[in-house]
Amino acid sequence: MTLAALDFFQLCPVRGAPFYGSAPLGGQFAFFLFSLGIIGTGLLALPVLAGSAAYGISEAMRWRNGLDVKARRAPKVYAVLAVVMIAGMALNFVHLDPSQPVQ
Repeated sequence: MTLAALDFFQLCPVRGAPFYGSAPLGGQFAFFLFSLGIIGTGLLALPVLAGSAAYGISEAMRWRNGLDVKARRAPKVYAVLAVVMIAGMALNFVHLDPSQPVQ
């Protein structure tokens, strides 16, 4: 974008320079690398959000909490964690468009 702006205002010393910056850095694999990054981010986000929801609910309900506590000693926290993770994965199959208003 910067090279295109410089070329538009004729401040770029090399003619055609914007086209050198327009090729993807990953080459043919740029789409694959981008997809891998987006999927990896989603895989990281789901357990973090589920863990924070389970921790918040357990704090509000005054349950024994923490992921360092064994599941036998805090079954409600791990149940909430499992339910929230399953609900998060199920939302993927609902086909909701977040950019459209609810009617």
